[in-house]
Amino acid sequence: MLAAVGLVGKGMSIRKAADAQGINYRTLSRYVKVKSDKGNLDGASFGYVKARQVFSDDMEQCIVEYIVHAASIFHGLTLAELRQFAFDLSIANNLNNIPKSWSVHKMAGSDWAYSFMKRHESDIAICTPEATFVQRMT
Repeated sequence: MLAAVGLVGKGMSIRKAADAQGINYRTLSRYVKVKSDKGNLDGASFGYVKARQVFSDDMEQCIVEYIVHAASIFHGLTLAELRQFAFDLSIANNLNNIPKSWSVHKMAGSDWAYSFMKRHESDIAICTPEATFVQRMT
């Protein structure tokens, strides 16, 4: 067990370290979690890692805040505008992990947009904006 923990501490994944030492990966994962909570394994990682995440959680929160602000000033965003905004934001921040289809279409993919809306469904609702009278705005 200590040899497997040492491998994880050196940066090897928990599954690979468990296979190399002949230990169940769940047992090793629990052991590493207890050790890392106590501060004995600095930098050890385990659990689900987001694959192919374009924006960080902070950047996604900024996008949500922008959408909420735009709605509060009566400028709702359509789904296409959200996808184009996401692409422009990724280019402006020089993100290198954007999918190639984004560059081809000059907008984020619809799968990203639907996943984004699902992740933040309690905060935002993207729908077709309707015209609002000036008297209602004031």
